[in-house]
Amino acid sequence: MPVMSTLEQAFCRSRPWQAFTRRVALPWALGAVDLRGDVLELGSGSGATAAALLDCYPDIRITASDVDPAMRAAASHRLTRYGDRAHVREADATRLPFDAGSFDGVISFIMLDHVIDWERAVAEIARVLRPGGILAGYDLVESRLSRLTTASTSRPTAWRPRPGSEHAWASCRSSTLPSSRPSAGS
Repeated sequence: MPVMSTLEQAFCRSRPWQAFTRRVALPWALGAVDLRGDVLELGSGSGATAAALLDCYPDIRITASDVDPAMRAAASHRLTRYGDRAHVREADATRLPFDAGSFDGVISFIMLDHVIDWERAVAEIARVLRPGGILAGYDLVESRLSRLTTASTSRPTAWRPRPGSEHAWASCRSSTLPSSRPSAGS
């Protein structure tokens, strides 16, 4: 799994990104979604989204995860003030190190475009969500911006939704996600 480019890391640590996350991205992506309980953030980067969510939802506990050690270090530093409500873990979205049904919510903001086997990541999300759990977030699609950021790392863009859409998804309940569990008779 590739780590973020230097350009992406700098952007994710920037004050403009933090402000955009709090004022635009989260209200748009979450809408009326009411996060509760244990929440997993996939691809937490520097922890800007996790910090904003912890401020907005005082009753949640977040596990911020990322594969990039530099981003995990930045997130750990940023989330220290939240004490036991925030934990930072190394996690590959295609092989989540959590038991089935561990989370009431999973959030992912601009992360799936980094995952080559995004279908497996979605199956893993379904596996770790509790029944009725919430998946919320958004991602880049084929665009000038996504081509610029992926060109700087020489990695392919994995997420390829239908042409012309500006975002891939906003939120859904775990009951609408494909299951990673084998069906009867498999």
